[in-house]
Amino acid sequence: MSWRDVASLQTYGYEFKTVTNFGGLPLHANYALPKTKSIDVRPVTKAYFDAFQAKWSAWATNLKNDKGETLTTAEGQNITNQILNIQNNIAGSAPGTVNNNTVKWSGSLAATYQFGRETTLRGFSVGYGISGRGERKTSSLPAAILFGLTAPGSRAATPAENQAAAFAYLYQPSYYTQDANIAYRKRFGKYNVRFQLNVNNITDKQDLLFNGYTTYRVLGQNTNPLLGMFPNGFNYLEPRKFILTTSVDF
Repeated sequence: MSWRDVASLQTYGYEFKTVTNFGGLPLHANYALPKTKSIDVRPVTKAYFDAFQAKWSAWATNLKNDKGETLTTAEGQNITNQILNIQNNIAGSAPGTVNNNTVKWSGSLAATYQFGRETTLRGFSVGYGISGRGERKTSSLPAAILFGLTAPGSRAATPAENQAAAFAYLYQPSYYTQDANIAYRKRFGKYNVRFQLNVNNITDKQDLLFNGYTTYRVLGQNTNPLLGMFPNGFNYLEPRKFILTTSVDF
């Protein structure tokens, strides 16, 4: 049976929009600053652990469970290790941390110019837009990396260290793309026809957007030191795209 705990998260932010006419050139601008943080993560797990921690610790210390069965030293140590694992797991979900996938900012600027009827390019219009997104939080730095516990045989990170590491954020890089369009409108008899060519990502940016990070040991062997964080898993920006549309007004 699968089960997931609940979480209380806070999301808010600021968004600024403006539309202006700059010398006959309409400009549309947008800028957003999203803000997020965790309020209470995994409260059911925490309550369950708090209710039973004393009992589990007594089993590990006395080497006897609540049924009166004698435990081996290895079993007692395993219980102690599992208690520490749970404490570290809970500490890694520290209240106040920024939620994963939160971006630092996002924005766009777009302009369209319509050629006048008195010009030789009457009926034509051209447009340009640029949009971007700031760094996106993907995860947090492992406590072992943050506190230098990377050598073979290093001690496990403490719950306090795991809680501190939860605030050492890892980010996906920021990026921006540019788009352009050209349109032509003409009347054919009683029909108004408009042709438009859009070019998305006109520079064909091919940035890799990494979705997370991972640690690495040479050959995957625990006898080798734990190395730093490496990008893991990615997707590309959508490549340059041409879109031709025709619309007819009756």
